[in-house]
Amino acid sequence: MPTSESELALELVDVTAGYGRLRVVHGVDLQVRRGECVALLGANGVGKTTLLRAVVGMATLSRGTVRLFGRDVSRWSTHEIARAGVAVVPEGRALIPELSVRDNLLLGTRVWNKRFRSQAVDDALEQIYQDFPILSERRLQSAGQMSGGQQQMLAIGRALVARPQVLILDEPSLGLAPRVVSEVFDRLHAVSATGVSVLVAEQNARAAMRVAGRSFVLTGGQIAPGPEPGTDLSDDLSTIYLGLGRDRPGLGRRESLS
Repeated sequence: MPTSESELALELVDVTAGYGRLRVVHGVDLQVRRGECVALLGANGVGKTTLLRAVVGMATLSRGTVRLFGRDVSRWSTHEIARAGVAVVPEGRALIPELSVRDNLLLGTRVWNKRFRSQAVDDALEQIYQDFPILSERRLQSAGQMSGGQQQMLAIGRALVARPQVLILDEPSLGLAPRVVSEVFDRLHAVSATGVSVLVAEQNARAAMRVAGRSFVLTGGQIAPGPEPGTDLSDDLSTIYLGLGRDRPGLGRRESLS
């Protein structure tokens, strides 16, 4: 069933993007509905990070359109897109290890103007502490002293403290133990249930498909529909990343830059 424009939080139309003259992703069409969680699956190096960066103005968009709630934001700056309601949890988390948990969370409020920040920051922090009790317990501890899973929760909390309408995550399971991965994705499911639209780029298809309502597979810089929710992924996950090239025209070529 076609999706009306009013239902879309994020829409990519024929997006080709890369760095300078290097094109990494080609002709990508992707939609994320309001309150939906969408998984962008693919092996390392196929362009997932580049595509996410193109959404937020950090990669060169050479063709196509990025729309946020129906508005063309293709030429907007990263800061303008953040102010419009998009928050990012980057691969590697990008925390400042010397700062406390609380101070790292406060970095997420930089997109607010000063008047709004002074009125709302305490309420926003309190909500994060309720949603992530471990961050409340460790609020005065430096981020660098936390475990990998706790740091990932902090990175998600920092993004959510700005109260975004769209949350974008790049490889949130990277380097985490399976139990911790489950905790992270349980939290993402809860976030999506509040009405926040979530786009998560992941190599770990099993983890991502636990929470995603739809998925796409990126391979060779091009995109195709991914597995449906409930699909048995236990047989051969390589078919998700490599097998599509044998069945779908235009897919199968690998790029080395993500």
